[in-house]
Formats: sequence, C-alpha cells, structure tokens
Amino acid sequence: MMTTLGWKGATTRRAAAIGAALALLLVVAIALSGGGDEDPETQPAAPEPAGPLARAPSIGASVRRPAGWRSRRGRRSLALRSPDRSTLISISLPPRARRSAAVLKDAAAAVRRGYGEARFQSGRGRRLAGLPTISAVASGENRSGVRVQILVAAVQGNRRAWLVQVFSAPGRDAGRRLVQAQVALGTLRLRG
Repeated sequence: MMTTLGWKGATTRRAAAIGAALALLLVVAIALSGGGDEDPETQPAAPEPAGPLARAPSIGASVRRPAGWRSRRGRRSLALRSPDRSTLISISLPPRARRSAAVLKDAAAAVRRGYGEARFQSGRGRRLAGLPTISAVASGENRSGVRVQILVAAVQGNRRAWLVQVFSAPGRDAGRRLVQAQVALGTLRLRG
C-alpha cells in the first residue's frame, strides 16, 4: 500500500505532489528526447530493464518490463505496473486512431473526467519509440484522494496513433519507479 494514503496535512501532500511532478517532468523530458547529448562515459548508469519483453502483437507494441514489474495485455492495450502499484505504464491503440492530435485530445478529456480538476502542462514531446510524439503532463486527484502525476503522449505511426500514459502516485520508491518507467519507455517499440 502506498504511504500517501495515511499522510495528513495539505502542506505535506502539496510538497509531495510538487516533488512527484518535477520528477515526472524530468522523466518525460529525458524519455521523449531520447536521452542527453553528453558523453556516455560521463553519464550515470541507468538501471537495466532486466525483465522479459512484454508484447501486444494486436497493437504492434513491445517493451522491456523492469525487474519486478507485472505486465497485462488487453485486446487493444499493454500495461506495466510497478511492484508497489505506485506507477503504471499504459500503451494502447484507441479504436480508429489515425492522428496523434485527436488521440491526445481524447485522452486529455478522459483524464479530466477521471481526475477531477486535473491541471495540464504542455509536454516536450518529440519522439517516442523513434516516432513523432506530442504530449502533456497532468496532475490531479484520483477517486481515493491520492495525488497522481500523469504523462499523456500520443505517438504517430504511419497508419495509426498510439496512446502512451504513465501514472505515478507518491510513494516510498516513487523516484526509483519513475526512473524504471523511463528506462522501459526507452525500450518501447511500436509498429504500424
């Protein structure tokens, strides 16, 4: 269970939400930019996504699952969840998804419905899985009152557009989980 469920005081929740938002923005910037331009020898080593390849052939998606994470494949989706359930990566192919702008607009509307007064900031979307990407980052409370940071990215393929989302709640290992999510997104492959 996440430690945030027992937190008291708006100041603590606000500080945790700001910290999680900054961490998510950093992960988004690095994941969508494909990493930094620095010399690889001077960069700190990222954790290896030691888990097996998770595949969803029906949507043309595959991604390496970080060690300890679980994957679940749906008819039009693939989800990876951290062991502490604080972080979720969702890759899906919405029905009739042809253009990334429409996918992003629909996803943002769904997040607003599900997370009350979610506040969005434009993401620095460039490329994900080697494909053009547009994105936004949101912050809102889920139905349990837990503050959640959400990356919403729409990836444009040749014939279709995917929706990639990362949901992250504060927790003891939130920073580590976001780094693992970033590494996993770096292994994402989309075909179509």
